[in-house]
Amino acid sequence: IITIANICGNRYMENLDETKSISNIPKKMNYDQIIQVGDLLITMTGNVGRTSFSNSKNCLLNQRVCKILTTNSFDKELVYQLTKTSKFQNTMEIQSAGIAQKNISKSAIYNFKFDSSSCNKRNVQTLAMIDSKIEILNLIESNIKSLKQYLLSTLFI
Repeated sequence: IITIANICGNRYMENLDETKSISNIPKKMNYDQIIQVGDLLITMTGNVGRTSFSNSKNCLLNQRVCKILTTNSFDKELVYQLTKTSKFQNTMEIQSAGIAQKNISKSAIYNFKFDSSSCNKRNVQTLAMIDSKIEILNLIESNIKSLKQYLLSTLFI
């Protein structure tokens, strides 16, 4: 079950080992409540407007996580990249309600306006490629930190 804690704002969901699970998805679940690999998810509570793609299949949405449905992969990538803009983040903050914990509505996300004149396929693909490189560098950094911890633990026994 995917919660807002799994949508950290990185390209892919995190902390999947900490999720609660059920053995079988109930037959009465709506399609839009079931998460598959590649689905675009957005937080609607707390740090509102964080987005990540799903990297896990047969998961379920928890409350205050929204699945963004698009007609094709280009549109999904375009929406993902738009959610990373300061304009989107600021708009979601302004649209949010609540003092201790911010909340946004589906309509706040749906009604977000943007200039699509520079949203050509090449620009969106370039941004996606940059994101992939960042993910690789983050993995390398994590591995190097683990190696350092291992070496420290063996050197200073």
